[in-house]
Amino acid sequence: MRTRFHVFDGGCLAMSFRLSGDYRAEPLAVATESIDVVRRADVAAHVHEDSGGRLHLDAPAVEP
Repeated sequence: MRTRFHVFDGGCLAMSFRLSGDYRAEPLAVATESIDVVRRADVAAHVHEDSGGRLHLDAPAVEP
């Protein structure tokens, strides 16, 4: 089994692969190229902008 770790500000991503056969490198390269990470702040800004300011990534806290 092969595990790759990607560390970024605010978290990390771990991917584990179990590959066999003569051509193991190619599927591993394709799989890791197809995964990307996006900063949470960027997602929040995108949600806010696309909704015209109506939506927020995190709902406001409800006070008891």
